[in-house]
Amino acid sequence: MIVLFANDKGGVGKTTTAVNMAVMRMLAGRDVLLADCDLQRTASNWCSVRAAIEPAVSSFSRVQLTGSDVASELIKLSERYQDVVVDTHGADSVEMRQAMTVADVVVMPLQMSQFDLWGVSRVLEVVKNIEATWPAGQKMNLKALINCAHTQAKKDKEEMREALSASGISVMAPVMHWRLVYQRLASKGLSVVEMKSSDPKGVATKEMTDVYQEIFGDEWRAK
Repeated sequence: MIVLFANDKGGVGKTTTAVNMAVMRMLAGRDVLLADCDLQRTASNWCSVRAAIEPAVSSFSRVQLTGSDVASELIKLSERYQDVVVDTHGADSVEMRQAMTVADVVVMPLQMSQFDLWGVSRVLEVVKNIEATWPAGQKMNLKALINCAHTQAKKDKEEMREALSASGISVMAPVMHWRLVYQRLASKGLSVVEMKSSDPKGVATKEMTDVYQEIFGDEWRAK
């Protein structure tokens, strides 16, 4: 299964969600690969931090992919690994478009703001152009993930969900909120589920677990 995290806007939570999904999938017993298709190498930098603390934590495979052959490389890798989690640059790039053509699921994280809503139309135009090259009726499995929401902004979250749905995008049921643990994990090389001291009540873990379940279709349990 190829799961792509993509948006043409940076700072929306693509890498944060991607690395967490890769770790959780690995801890669930799957043979997983993290494909970093971001020219800024953000996910790769996180992996380097994680590698420095081994063998205290479990490791998984990763690869850096760029250029016009990303799609063909991802297909080859999906034959070797059970799951390929793909992170892309926060811009309309050849890597993002290439990965979109072969992904089983495209997750588009975005912050709960009008600025991010305005950017949705650009992503939808990219999707439309890709689908135009596919057989009639074939559609991209695109899901929007609301991120960095305020825990008390119930009305705002409902309005954001309605606006996204009105644009024709399937909106994921889980909502991710702004939490300090998401910032801390970047410098630790860890996933949320491995940082229990920074998430004592398990609220961030619950959010990530819900996201995991909707993407992969099964309940997360570490083996």
